[in-house]
Parts: sequence; structure tokens; C-alpha cells
Amino acid sequence: MEKHESALNLQEQIKQLIDQLAAIARTYKPSAETLEKIRDKKLVCLIGATAVGKSSLMKEAIKDSEYVFSEVYSFTTRESRGEGDNYHFYKKTIENLQMLVKRAQNGEMVNLFVHPDTGDVYGTWPEDFKEGINVLGATSQSFSKIAELPLDIKVIAIITDPEVWKKRIDEREDLTLEQRKLRAHEAEISLNWCLEKYGVLFVNNSGPLAKTVESIIQILDGSPPDQEECRELAREMLKVAKLLQL
Repeated sequence: MEKHESALNLQEQIKQLIDQLAAIARTYKPSAETLEKIRDKKLVCLIGATAVGKSSLMKEAIKDSEYVFSEVYSFTTRESRGEGDNYHFYKKTIENLQMLVKRAQNGEMVNLFVHPDTGDVYGTWPEDFKEGINVLGATSQSFSKIAELPLDIKVIAIITDPEVWKKRIDEREDLTLEQRKLRAHEAEISLNWCLEKYGVLFVNNSGPLAKTVESIIQILDGSPPDQEECRELAREMLKVAKLLQL
């Protein structure tokens, strides 16, 4: 009985700390010292749904490109999904969460985001941003705060063939049916945001990764691929995202 009550008490403390971080995240602003550490660094922000291939694409860009790309390794409190899941992982312990609260209160993070459905905490530290072109995968929800930073930012929406995307979602064994619906809802939000937001350029990641990297370089060079074709594919993905929520 005592062990059960102790476990419940521990979970309640963890929940309170996550709620505290969520409250901080809603109005979070980095300190002047933190902002100075990242000022004018270049950032390519890849906005895209789960399973469109953002992580694989970032690895390909870093591996073989005429540009010097560096992946921004965000931190998170969620569980690792295995090899290739490139985050700094913090377990949801009292000590880790207290550390994150303290550093958030001091404005030491570049950005802070708490997932509204899972309670997982995400963010970046100044040292995660290198010289050259930094590449960061994000959703439209987490990007809103990143847009306020003193970085040289280029936003690129990553899309893929809707049927291939649906198959990838269906094959994700780490997702329950309810979680798949949540990911589809996130995709709907991000796709709508990208389609409506002025200045967002699209890249089709349906083919070889090397070809997608070429398209990203074309955007950086000022010669983006056919945008109407990409936007049409995004609208088809949007239809699938809505169907996955049923």
C-alpha cells in the first residue's frame, strides 16, 4: 500500500513539474545572453508531419552536400524510438525536470515546447547551433517561437506521396491507434499552416533522399522546384491526414 501511494505521489510530482514547464513554455523567452550566443546563425527549419522522412533527410544533407549542414539536436523527455532518433534524451525524473524548470526560468534554452497531448518536453540549447547551416525538424506548432529568434531562418515544408506516408504511419509499431490519430491531427495543422503561410516553400521527399537534398539546395540558391506541383501533393496529404483521424 505504501509503495503504491509512493508511486502515485512520484507521478503527481512529475505531472506538476511538466505542468510548470508547460506554463513557462507558453510565454517563454530566452535571456539576452542566450540570444547573443545564436545571433545571426543560419537555420533551415524543416516543417513536416511524422514519417515524412525529416530525420533521414537531415542525415543525407549532412553526409553529402556542397553546403556545410549541421543537424540541431534538440532535447526531449520522450522515450527514444531507437537507432536514428537523434535527440538529447532526458528521462522524466524529478531531478531532470527540476533542472529543466530552473534553466527555463533562467532563460537558458533557445526554445521550449511541451507537447499538449503527450506532455513530452522539447527544446534546444545555444550550443546545439553550430556554424554553417543548421537544420532543424519541427512542426508548425513548435515553429512559432523559433520564428521570433534572431536567426537567419529559411522555412521548408517537407511532403511526400500520400499513400507512402499513410503506409509509413500504419507500419509504426510504436504508435497506438489513438497516437496515430493524434499524429494525423498534427499533420493536418502543419499542412494547413504551410499552405496558408506566405514564404514557405515545399520539397517533395517521395524519391531518393539525394534528390530531395538537391531541391533544398535549389531553394537556398534561389531556384526552388515547381511549387504548384508540390502544393497539390500537400493538399492530397491533407485529405489523407483527415481520413486517418476517423
